[in-house]
Amino acid sequence: MMKSSLSETKKKLLVECIQRGLALHRMNVETSGLIERNALGLWALNYIFGEARKLDSDFEIFAFKRGPFSTVFLYDAETESIINFISKQNLKRLDNRGVVDKTHYADALVLYNKKIYDEPQQLCIFEEESKSDQRQIIQQQIEFAIMEKKPKQHLFVVYDIDHKGFQLRGVFGAARSEHYYPIFDENWSKYILIDIDDLNGVDSSNAPYNNFGTESKKARLGIKIKREFDITHKDK
Repeated sequence: MMKSSLSETKKKLLVECIQRGLALHRMNVETSGLIERNALGLWALNYIFGEARKLDSDFEIFAFKRGPFSTVFLYDAETESIINFISKQNLKRLDNRGVVDKTHYADALVLYNKKIYDEPQQLCIFEEESKSDQRQIIQQQIEFAIMEKKPKQHLFVVYDIDHKGFQLRGVFGAARSEHYYPIFDENWSKYILIDIDDLNGVDSSNAPYNNFGTESKKARLGIKIKREFDITHKDK
């Protein structure tokens, strides 16, 4: 199976970007005093996207909005690639579909790999022409968002996050064909920082076990919330 042509330095930057976003997310949640913590995953993405926007000396930054959800894309001029963040669970769901019932924006992005990588054609997940047309519409919207760029390929940065612990458990680079045939899954977990000082004093160390199959001996230095009070109800 092939590997990503992205430089090692840029892979490391992307992994650290996710960790910095998680560290900022945790710091803000921990200091907010909130007891209920709904939609931690979506809030984490906002911080990750915020950190991704700071990588403008190495990548070009673009934003794409579909409905109420907005996402940040990176463009790497060296490899002529669009780079997009996606969760491990979401990519697995997209990979395992039999037929597309709702077109995801990633369905349009994978078309950029059509002429770059050869594949033995899998089950075509776009069985209805109307679904394929919808994918083309989304592709046009993405091309409008990235303006004059003409990307040749698309790369997923796939993250596995323990959202309750604000920890990055694993990350890999992945590419898929237009039929979601796996071109490569390249483990980038070796770039995860474990030194508390490496993230400006805010720990974002690995969970004890890496979900991509590699055990980690890294310490868990997570911050615990002080419970301000306990409410006990007694019937009288």
